[in-house]
Amino acid sequence: MREFLKVFVFVVFFTFSSFYILNANEDSKSSKVEYTEIYDPIEPVNRAVLKFNFFIDDYAIRPVVKTYKFIAPDFVENGVSNFFINIKE
Repeated sequence: MREFLKVFVFVVFFTFSSFYILNANEDSKSSKVEYTEIYDPIEPVNRAVLKFNFFIDDYAIRPVVKTYKFIAPDFVENGVSNFFINIKE
């Protein structure tokens, strides 16, 4: 039984490795992706706004959220979350 298991594992391993070797060149040829450049006349403005948003997120919003999560007990966080879910409804 052990011999059969060894042969079976070897055959399965050899089969899958041969499929991988045969298809390896095919995958590398078809994996080339080309992107066309999209014209965006206000790209500098978009980049500036994105940089500003990241700045505000890093230095204003994230510290407030971390402090709130540190200070507030779970039932308060739950209540605030429920409040905003109800407002959203």
